[in-house]
Amino acid sequence: MASFLLSIYTCDVDALPTESLAHRYWTKFGSDHVNSVDYVRCLRQHRLTLVACYNHTMPYCGRRFGERSPARLAECNRLLWSDKYRSRFGDDETRRLFELYRQCSADLRSQVFISPSRSCTAYTFDKVEEPVRYLTIHLSVCLSDLTHVFFAVRPLAR
Repeated sequence: MASFLLSIYTCDVDALPTESLAHRYWTKFGSDHVNSVDYVRCLRQHRLTLVACYNHTMPYCGRRFGERSPARLAECNRLLWSDKYRSRFGDDETRRLFELYRQCSADLRSQVFISPSRSCTAYTFDKVEEPVRYLTIHLSVCLSDLTHVFFAVRPLAR
């Protein structure tokens, strides 16, 4: 989690997970933010969202948060993020669905970042005119527990 927060606080877009770069909320609400209008337009134009990838995990994890039990959601989390757990999971069909999700996500990332014809990274937040230090100070005023943990571990990021 600390590396994710560091990526956000320092505007290191390339280090962000695909799930944060191609989430469906970009195409629903991204136009509300001046710095992301071009990025959102690019995502929409090339239909680059994780919606198709979610279809692989939906039968097991549900469509919405809270639709399945907390234990099932915890298991979904392990299946998504732990290659070791996923490779040893007993149900072959479930394991296959999560492998399909991971492949779909990897393919999407390559389209968002690498494909010259579809690359949306030219429209990311690298064009923000304000210094990163300002952004870090601005975001650090939120009082989430994760932010406090992040700054405790990385005091020079203050």
